[in-house]
Amino acid sequence: MATTCCEPWEWQPAETPKAFAAFCAYRDMPPETRSIRHAWEAVRGQAPRQTGTGPRAARQWHDWSAKYGWVARSAAWDREQDGIVRARLARTVADARQRRLAEARWLHVTGWDKLREMAAAEHTIPAAVALRMIELGHTAERLDAGEATERAEVSGPAGAPLVVSVAQLGAMVRRAKQDGEQ
Repeated sequence: MATTCCEPWEWQPAETPKAFAAFCAYRDMPPETRSIRHAWEAVRGQAPRQTGTGPRAARQWHDWSAKYGWVARSAAWDREQDGIVRARLARTVADARQRRLAEARWLHVTGWDKLREMAAAEHTIPAAVALRMIELGHTAERLDAGEATERAEVSGPAGAPLVVSVAQLGAMVRRAKQDGEQ
């Protein structure tokens, strides 16, 4: 079984420096506008007097693309970049969740501390405020942990399953919309 020396988007062993530079110009374009022609024109526009930017060079880029598998290598590059972006996003979401949990815990703990202070000394904040802090902290912790904060059950008479036809459901939705508009 053959082993590869490098990632597909990296410089390949048989690839010339010019071919790899051309591939990099192609690879680094946004996927939705990536084409050999666009990459070649971008490089040509940056260095019009350099060798390797004339019409013959454009044909050479097509040959290199076929020879070195630019399309597949660029697709591998896109997948790698997408994975990096998704990992960064996951870390950001996890960090934000940890911050929210810390803030929720602070509300919860501070509310309890204030209630304890009130029991031992003069009232420093109204009891309703301390209780609301505890409630908000508790709710925030549950929400961030993915737990339900409310529970609703609907059943028919004597706890039997509720049976509603599509027509009845449609009528209920229309009534609710009308009630909301009034």
